[in-house]
Amino acid sequence: MQRVADFFSTRTQMDASVEEATNELLLGPDWARNIQICDIINSSGNSSAAADFIRAIRRRLRHKDRKTQELALTLLETSVKNCGPTLHLEVAGREMLQDMERLGTQHVRCPAPQKDICRSLQEQYLQYMHDSNRE
Repeated sequence: MQRVADFFSTRTQMDASVEEATNELLLGPDWARNIQICDIINSSGNSSAAADFIRAIRRRLRHKDRKTQELALTLLETSVKNCGPTLHLEVAGREMLQDMERLGTQHVRCPAPQKDICRSLQEQYLQYMHDSNRE
């Protein structure tokens, strides 16, 4: 059902930026673009940029190409480390966590480096939850 909604949703600038940052033809992460995406999320006065980012990154995590998935995970990790609570709340959403769980349990599509990133994101999520409970 989500894929039908994705099909009919309009393409945003964030979608294009995330696709460029996770293009399977890249040799490695495009750090400049990754930080640019973080800047866009941070400079937005509302949660729409974070929501657009999560929608785009979830689409790239479901991509069939392993390189695209790796770059998407790197971009997600970068954004979690460089963006504020607005993005953290989006990452902590049920759908995103289900996608991460699915990706972490797919042995064919989730090689060792991706599992390390999945573990890192899980640790960051747990730290975020711990910090938010102390406030």
